[in-house]
Amino acid sequence: MPLVYYNKISNGLELGIWHITESVDELLKYLYLNKEEFSTLYSFKSEKRKKQWMSYRALIRTIVQTDFIYRIYYDENNKPYLVNPTRAISVSHTDNYSAVLINENVNEIRGLDVEKLSEKAFRNKNKFLTDEEINLLPIDNLYFYSTLFWSAKESVYKKSNIPNIFLKSNIKIENIDFENNIINAKLFYKDIIVEINVFWSIYDSMVITYTD
Repeated sequence: MPLVYYNKISNGLELGIWHITESVDELLKYLYLNKEEFSTLYSFKSEKRKKQWMSYRALIRTIVQTDFIYRIYYDENNKPYLVNPTRAISVSHTDNYSAVLINENVNEIRGLDVEKLSEKAFRNKNKFLTDEEINLLPIDNLYFYSTLFWSAKESVYKKSNIPNIFLKSNIKIENIDFENNIINAKLFYKDIIVEINVFWSIYDSMVITYTD
């Protein structure tokens, strides 16, 4: 199934979600893989992993209209970016969905995350939330907000593009703006503190978060 969710956040900034219902062979029809990309594809042992890898490429091809065959490359921290045309991208997967945030401004790095709502985040909250953050969780919907906080921290992590940082100790949730669906977070790294806003929405029992 092709694109199921699309949000043109602003000029040059687009977010899309793909519901993965196709086989590997069906997904191949959307793509123009070169020899190196085929090698990468067939290095994955899991069919699910193959489909995720292919579906976000198909999603980009659906959103980015171009006469050229684009390529995805990875920087030294394994963060993907698009070439021909050049775009900054952030990618996420959950269950049978792939999501991509595409930014024409290659100097503006953002992070994207999607998570299926479940009790998993609440069960594991002590692994990624401090006591102060746990106290911020609204008691009327603990599963949702635990998942939201987890996703928000993952988005900040991707935006940072810094290896060896941790969701619990390096990323802190300061406040929730319920009216505008914004989480105010801070990234702590060495002597640097960066304030980051995380925006959220919901689609098909799935939390979508992305940073400024």
